[in-house]
Amino acid sequence: MRRCSTSRIGVIVLPDLLQFSQIVIRNLLRFVDMLPAFYLLGGIACLASRRAQRLGDFAANTIVVHNPKIQEPDLDQLLAGKFNSLREYPHLAARLHQRVSPGEARVALQALIRRDELNAQARVELFGGIAGHFRSLVEFPPEATEGITDEQYVRNVVDILFRPQRPERQEISQAVPR
Repeated sequence: MRRCSTSRIGVIVLPDLLQFSQIVIRNLLRFVDMLPAFYLLGGIACLASRRAQRLGDFAANTIVVHNPKIQEPDLDQLLAGKFNSLREYPHLAARLHQRVSPGEARVALQALIRRDELNAQARVELFGGIAGHFRSLVEFPPEATEGITDEQYVRNVVDILFRPQRPERQEISQAVPR
């Protein structure tokens, strides 16, 4: 797959799906899109098309694929101000780190980021399922999990998976002889 990108729109060209003639037509009509000046005709065509196609795309029967950049979430803001009872058990936190795949970690993080987009019932069900999965991987003592919601449990797991051990905890664990 070859990707040509402009500043905000990525055009993905799939050689297996496109014919050479489509590529030639699309690029030859780029000059028509520039007329009368500064891509005015192409810009008008993009605005008129519900798929943001310029004239070259219409003629070549291709579409534009928007490829937004993914921004890394601010974990300090997302997880701020909450006590993480699971961090009190570093050996279990390490085991959790080993057993959770990157894909599972991303699902949990995305659920936290997008939680406000869900209605209350869907939110409870989603976090119940995710928390149940993580509980099946590593069992923390009851005193670490009593009284916290499934959403808070997932927040604690994401905190363990995505944020390094806090400096004050490192100092304490290094000061204690093993």
